[in-house]
Amino acid sequence: MTALADYAKVVRALDWELEPAEIEDAEQQAEYLSNVARINGRPWPESAPPIVVNTIETALKRYLRNAYGLTQSRAGDETMGWDGIGDKAGAPYFTDAELKVIRLCSGQSGFSSVKINAWGTSDGRLPEGYVPVAGGRKPFPMYASDEGPW
Repeated sequence: MTALADYAKVVRALDWELEPAEIEDAEQQAEYLSNVARINGRPWPESAPPIVVNTIETALKRYLRNAYGLTQSRAGDETMGWDGIGDKAGAPYFTDAELKVIRLCSGQSGFSSVKINAWGTSDGRLPEGYVPVAGGRKPFPMYASDEGPW
């Protein structure tokens, strides 16, 4: 599938020029992040809501700024650190807040239907440890010889 975000737009927004191999990597990672967004949201074929596109671009930009997975960088007397990224270092990823935005844009709610039964009725399944009795009478408890209430 095609990427939902324009990787070239993200590359142009960076403060430095990328090498051809890095540009190819950016294209592949934009497609990867788009597929992750599709899994967590909807199977958007060619376009997604603008907030999802922005979220993909933000994650791609974060990846390109630290593609080597550094947790600390030092140049002269200046030190830069990336705390708390752990196993996500060096890989494109969405934060928990970004995934929440993508899921909200999918239009799916947290509600679902659940089958319920009236008090004293059964849905046809027997309780664990019981066997059916012919004639529709009450199920009989079946215990192993060394177990049971007796």
